[in-house]
Amino acid sequence: MGFILVLSSGRGGLVQFDNAASVVFLPILLIMIGGYVSIFILLRHRYSSLFKVVNIIVFLIFLLSTPTIQIIQAKMEHNLAIPSQEIQKHVFSEIDQIIEEIRIPYKIDINTSENDTEEYGQRVYVVLVRTNNGDIQKEEINKLLDKLPDIGALSLSFHNHNNDYVIGLNLDKEKRITQCTPYDICKEFDFKKIN
Repeated sequence: MGFILVLSSGRGGLVQFDNAASVVFLPILLIMIGGYVSIFILLRHRYSSLFKVVNIIVFLIFLLSTPTIQIIQAKMEHNLAIPSQEIQKHVFSEIDQIIEEIRIPYKIDINTSENDTEEYGQRVYVVLVRTNNGDIQKEEINKLLDKLPDIGALSLSFHNHNNDYVIGLNLDKEKRITQCTPYDICKEFDFKKIN
């Protein structure tokens, strides 16, 4: 029973081996099981009454440590899902070149972009702040979207100069819009998300 609890992942099933966190978690799990089996074999023959006590203690340790192990696994999965600094810098550089090429009045807020990428993971977050007092224009966004190279899943946030007006776009690897906020502006700009 202790083994089943340790093997249980946060999603209610057994540990899945399709991500890097599970691959890291597997050796830890095997060491724990190996230690348990070693103690079982060594003590079974010599100390049957002591073995029962040790068996109960080990079972309780497994039982009580399972939530902690699951929390550590979730943190590892999140950290492994964060795009690397090299990937982030590459994306920022590509978008910065496109902004200069098509001459739209935006600059990348590097600090906010890096913080958002680290906090949310899964994709690179790029926060673009307008450099003048004008409104965010559909044509400017479309120009940027048309020029984007294949740089993977991306989240673009277009802020006005005062940072009080934002349009957020999530793009998949094929540069299709998967999410757009706020809804009323996306509808006005005719940004259609894929289903």
